[in-house]
Amino acid sequence: MCGSAHWFLEEMRLDQSSQIIYADLAGSYLDLNRLAEAGAVLKQADERKIESGELLGSRYQLALLRGDAREMERLAASAAGKPVAEYLLFLDTFLEAYHGRRKKVRELLRRKVEFAERSSARERAASHHADAGLMEAYFGNPQQARADAETALKVSAKRLHDGGAAAVEFREVIDHPWHRTGNLVGALAHLGLARAYALRGEKAKSRTAYQDFLALWKDANPDIPILKQAKAEYAKLH
Repeated sequence: MCGSAHWFLEEMRLDQSSQIIYADLAGSYLDLNRLAEAGAVLKQADERKIESGELLGSRYQLALLRGDAREMERLAASAAGKPVAEYLLFLDTFLEAYHGRRKKVRELLRRKVEFAERSSARERAASHHADAGLMEAYFGNPQQARADAETALKVSAKRLHDGGAAAVEFREVIDHPWHRTGNLVGALAHLGLARAYALRGEKAKSRTAYQDFLALWKDANPDIPILKQAKAEYAKLH
């Protein structure tokens, strides 16, 4: 048994009422592809009438891995209107991409954008546009990938009228582990941060953020429109 699963089991022994422990333990088993044990943990939570968005998400992931379409439909219906619904769409997106269903991927990502916009979460909406671009790049559609990346940046830029708030949000994106390990929006957040600092008149910080972005994209294709814009904006700071 992996260390994390063992630790969560010990925590559960001490506190059998915490939904967080059940969710974490089920998640650990799912990561290990130990579906029977994940199912047993989720069944215990159900018997104790312990519920949360995280547990619903774990149940959906288990149903997805088992290919249980009926259970997925049931869980999706129960998640309607709740924040966890966005996570279920996230899982669906990768499932459809796995099977090469590009049109379905774009439909799901559009729904994720709409969900984020209804929650006034522009940065999440920008992230979903960037995810669409990343998917298009994987599918071999560079033009659409660039268009999606530009849209992500434009969506992010709409708070730029408040440079301080924008800088804080872009910094949170940059510092998130997922965005440091290959998510396109993580790279674009450096550019957003540079623009936010420039809006506030903090030229030194802006130059540093531009340099960070250009370093990340030092091997990028030079004809990418966003890269050209970034270089032009950076040059104007000197």
